Amino acid sequence: MADRREELELRPLLVASLSIGPSAKGVSLVLVGCAAMWFSTWEEYHTGTLYLGYFNGPTEGVLIACAIHVVSAAFGPQIWLHQVKSFGILRWMTPEFHLYDVVVCAAFLSLFFIHFPECIANVYKSRRAAGQPFLPILAQHFPFLLFVGLACSWVLSPSSHVLAHGLSYDAHRGRTIGGLIEFTLLVMFAFGKLGPRVILARLTRGSFPWLNFGTFAPLSVGAVYVNLGMVIDGFHPSAQTERLLLHTAVLASGFAFLHWSHFLIEGFTNTLGINCFTIKAKPSIEHKA
Repeated sequence: MADRREELELRPLLVASLSIGPSAKGVSLVLVGCAAMWFSTWEEYHTGTLYLGYFNGPTEGVLIACAIHVVSAAFGPQIWLHQVKSFGILRWMTPEFHLYDVVVCAAFLSLFFIHFPECIANVYKSRRAAGQPFLPILAQHFPFLLFVGLACSWVLSPSSHVLAHGLSYDAHRGRTIGGLIEFTLLVMFAFGKLGPRVILARLTRGSFPWLNFGTFAPLSVGAVYVNLGMVIDGFHPSAQTERLLLHTAVLASGFAFLHWSHFLIEGFTNTLGINCFTIKAKPSIEHKA
């Protein structure tokens, strides 16, 4: 799971290399990584095996990201702003698009037409071999859908300032994705309380974890605040208050994640009689005697 979390942490770097900036497409790249990790974790819960298909994040995904960074380093991130003419059925949508649109579309296509089908097919085969029903467990994706819904309803709300320069730190100096970076940290910590619990349930043979307060509460506060204008006439969320909520949510979710991780690691190490970062000294001969 550490490799998957590190991949999510590097998503803002990919957004910067592609010159996407603080936009809905930048947020979508972050959530695409979460979706890939969630389905792999769900698949591992039911099959007991972490399958790496023909196209997956830890291998092909990382190699593609490295290639993007190399291209940006050699030619500058502005190369991804070049426009190319549309082709085929895409001409009905737009006559031209940027090079970074190609990367974003490729990420979504590989997710929906390669990764998702492989995960679902493997779980279906495993459940069928065990004589267990398949359709009821599709409802287990509700926690992740709720997670995505809360994240999008906050950051993509017309009243939100997270992706605006007002919340991006020192935008006039070129650092224009500060708000997106901080929101990515929030997503990382929130997802860190969602996905790993599924793996923990598999290791301990526990029931599937449905809801988690530490995951949904920080996102819910911001989502409710920026959308209050839909139910309260004349209410306009301020950038300063939203910034404070974002700071608080990151700190709270980060503390909750680290506290839970420490508690979990301590429980495993105490049960197994091992240390996490050190090697226990061998007992002396006198102690053995």
